[in-house]
Amino acid sequence: MPALTAAHRHASRVRWAKALCLVAVGAVASALLERTLPRALEAAYVLKSVIFAAVGLLSAHPWILGAANAGVAALLFLVRDDTDAAGLRQAAAGLAEQLNRSAGHLEGLFTWLTLAVWWASSLWLQVTGVLVVAILGPVAIDALTFGGRGPAQRWRLLAPVAVTVTGLLVVLSVARSQWGEVAPLVAAVLAGLAPRTAWSLWHETSLHASAAPDEGWARFVDRLVMMASLAVLVLLPLRGLGPGHRASAENRMRRIVRWLRCTAEPAETAPPFSLFIVADSQFHALEGKRSGFHLDLIDTEIPVSVRPVELDLLSAATLRSFADVYREMHAIRPEMRWAHLGDTADLGCTSELERFVALAPRFGLSDLGGAIPGNHDVAFLGNLSWHPDWETACPQGRSSPATARARIGSLMADGDGRVVHRGSNFLASVSVLGHVGGAEVVGVFLDTSDAPRDRIGIAGAQGGISSRQREWVEQALGRFSAARVLLFGHHPVDQWTSLSRTQLERLAEALGPRLWGVVSAHTHLAALRSHTLAGRTVPEFIVGSTIDPPQEAAVLDGRQGPDGDSVLRLRTLQAVQRPGMTCADDRRPAVTAATCDRIFKTLRGTPACAALFAGGTSDAGQRPPTSDQCAKTVDAWWPLLEPGLLHAESPEELDCLQEARAQRLLSCIGVPVTVESPLRDPDLPERVLSSRERDPAELVCISWAASVLQSHKRDRWGMAQAIAFSLDPGATYGEFEAEWPEQR
Repeated sequence: MPALTAAHRHASRVRWAKALCLVAVGAVASALLERTLPRALEAAYVLKSVIFAAVGLLSAHPWILGAANAGVAALLFLVRDDTDAAGLRQAAAGLAEQLNRSAGHLEGLFTWLTLAVWWASSLWLQVTGVLVVAILGPVAIDALTFGGRGPAQRWRLLAPVAVTVTGLLVVLSVARSQWGEVAPLVAAVLAGLAPRTAWSLWHETSLHASAAPDEGWARFVDRLVMMASLAVLVLLPLRGLGPGHRASAENRMRRIVRWLRCTAEPAETAPPFSLFIVADSQFHALEGKRSGFHLDLIDTEIPVSVRPVELDLLSAATLRSFADVYREMHAIRPEMRWAHLGDTADLGCTSELERFVALAPRFGLSDLGGAIPGNHDVAFLGNLSWHPDWETACPQGRSSPATARARIGSLMADGDGRVVHRGSNFLASVSVLGHVGGAEVVGVFLDTSDAPRDRIGIAGAQGGISSRQREWVEQALGRFSAARVLLFGHHPVDQWTSLSRTQLERLAEALGPRLWGVVSAHTHLAALRSHTLAGRTVPEFIVGSTIDPPQEAAVLDGRQGPDGDSVLRLRTLQAVQRPGMTCADDRRPAVTAATCDRIFKTLRGTPACAALFAGGTSDAGQRPPTSDQCAKTVDAWWPLLEPGLLHAESPEELDCLQEARAQRLLSCIGVPVTVESPLRDPDLPERVLSSRERDPAELVCISWAASVLQSHKRDRWGMAQAIAFSLDPGATYGEFEAEWPEQR
């Protein structure tokens, strides 16, 4: 290695001293902050989960990242550094080297930043680890590679490669079975790393030496490029998410205005076409480990990230009740079929899918109009296609787009007026649902998890269809050339990507006036929207969730209006009918508020339910049995076991609280607990469901109360308060009814 000049040695020492001082100051400040920050441990667990989410989101855009990385590397070969050339050429060469130096630092150190956060057990260690990697890392790489000239020093030129590749391999090893999802991101990194390494070996010089004093302007331009790139990464997602958020906020306001009345009188006679719809049942696998995503810091911003454990245990009872309601309605109207519009799962576990597949025959598979996957069926937490926590959250196996499509598709048989596309790319079907005015009504069930490449990478925020799916649909509709067409999908149109909206526009142009309407789900709140497609105003009916408040299914009716126009009407059916909050129809079967009130009074007087109804004013009821490690946590939170002034600071503490709450509920409904940790029993959901096979109303009523608790958990309610006020008109929205064309 050539001898370093005194100036270089001095500059290197100054740079190391500055970096070490910054790290030391940051470590001390973060340690002091952790001592004063009440929820520091909780924040550390949240950061552990979120940091890998960033890796997953980046892996959703490998082509863009790879092209940008390779483009920056190509500048090294396109701009030659010639000392005899004009100043502009030298300046361009200096800028190319500076940009590639920064790109090399980013690709080499990002994985180590990720691992520094993941490995650390506390917030101050996470901050310190990030500072070490972000500040000392570039200094160390530059020092290690400086002077790498000549064949004997070529090993120095490979140091950045070793740092980058080692970090990638460690990240891949964290979730070995998911390497396929993040492999494209590895390819995007190599797209720049390989040509940069080749350039260094060719010129026998390193990119990672400190810039010369006269290259300060190059560093300035480099920082501008980085800031502009960061702005694009932040602003583009916000622009893509805006329409969906605005539409959902408007729907909530309209539902508040309309919640005490129905918008149309029920038809005097049964309409010729009707479809019973359920969606967003989101069965939750409780047997796995919790993660930072389930803590209160996340739930404060995303209220569905963690639901009351009572609701997760009883959600299947509500869906089963809707199946019984449908069978009774079907006995009166044999032409009525049913459909599920996605999100059968919650975490994206195979066990969640299997629970729905086992319950679906209760509706009757021969009467199934269509079923499609949702974002929760194909991704972890409904958002992430790659994350290490997915493995431990789903001990019986994680789902995938191909798995979800195969299991949901197994419920639908070909023939009898239906054609199904079964494949790993998308699950779509075209099915005859009924007749109106002598014409067939055909439902097109679209797989909106088949989004094009312009998606942000957050499955729950964006959906859509690819050009291949549109082409298949158009071909399948060729056999129904005279039918009215309804499009069904999981994501509302406002949350489709730009390219998907183009595909929808083309499909609407091909259908013309035959396109009757769009039906979707996903928002967990029934609503009516309208869109301009192919020059026509087309209605979009959104159905609610069977698990979140207000727990509801929906019936979509179609008929000929008095003036000969076709009329569509969506009407929700809630799991529990409350006086003044239900569109009157004596012919509809349902669990009533009076039934639930009677059940709650009976349970309140049952000794085994004393803890469930403790209400937080005394130590009423015997504490559920807990392990030694959970005893201190349960003692601190008893008897409410609900969020109050305290917060679960770790997934382990949250697990203890959920186990205690589950045991309290199981004791009340008479389900025997055979193990110390009942939530670890994979058969528990089925045992809960079968405990009230003959008289399911009790589970339905408690599930309804648990959904009200989900709505008011930010108000620090407990289960006792939720039961007491669950039947009140103000507890949650009333039923919803809307027609198209709208009645003014």
